[in-house]
Amino acid sequence: MKLRFKSFLLILLIAVAACTNESVPQQSQNDEGEVLSYFNDSITPKVVWQYNNSDSTDITASHFYKNGKLQMKGQILNGVRNGKWTAWDDQGRMLSTGNYIDGIENGMWTVWFPDGVKRYEGMFKDGKRSGVWKFYDNQGMLLKEIEY
Repeated sequence: MKLRFKSFLLILLIAVAACTNESVPQQSQNDEGEVLSYFNDSITPKVVWQYNNSDSTDITASHFYKNGKLQMKGQILNGVRNGKWTAWDDQGRMLSTGNYIDGIENGMWTVWFPDGVKRYEGMFKDGKRSGVWKFYDNQGMLLKEIEY
């Protein structure tokens, strides 16, 4: 129970830090083990945590815009981001996707313009850019490649 409470507090702090203002969350828990937090006057007014196991160390976090569209979604394992995280704009268009291992960027990251054209892509290794990163203009033409 203490681990579940500590995990909940850590996730709550992460969500509050991600907000653009210091609104106070209102929380409730539904029958499926989801914890809902609502933030007034924030770009992220609603966050849903779905517990994926019984000891609360594996959580799916979903952040929503005021209009109800999904803003960001990914896994939290042992209190930090793990696995694939994806972000969308307030119209539901995918903006970015990337991977974390133990809260640090690792693996392929891709960012798109709102119209779906790739903006840039590259690999992270231990939180630092690695290898060749490619940057594109808003027509999808390769502008430059940078080796990290």
